[in-house]
Amino acid sequence: MLREQRKSSEEEHLKWILEVVVKHNQNSLLDLLVQPESQVQDETDDIKTAVRQQLQKELIGLFNVLLLYFMSATGRQDLELTGYFRTQLALKLLQCLRVTNAPHFYGLPSLERTLRGMVHVTALPGWSSYSLTTEPFAICVKYLTG
Repeated sequence: MLREQRKSSEEEHLKWILEVVVKHNQNSLLDLLVQPESQVQDETDDIKTAVRQQLQKELIGLFNVLLLYFMSATGRQDLELTGYFRTQLALKLLQCLRVTNAPHFYGLPSLERTLRGMVHVTALPGWSSYSLTTEPFAICVKYLTG
């Protein structure tokens, strides 16, 4: 009984986190993945670079946990919530590749995290179907053309 309560509690917390990311703060956490181009060019401070890379690593890890946990979602509301999150994350990860181009990928761990995240997000059918502003076909074309 205690394990069941703990599992239920974990599920409630993860669902709450996903709702906060998707509904309440729109893309605030997702926007932290993408570094504006002006910062890419101006960022020469090693400490800032290390902090940004660690932040990206932790965010992608959190997002992967959320996606893994809700992979088996069956409720309509949960499916829509995770589908929307998956589509938005896919678009942000693609934007990460475009914006940062080369400077952050010289170390390769950042590139590896981004590509693994992209693979994880696009692994399930319908990953591009939940955007409010972009057609699924257009998202797939963006992914194929880079």
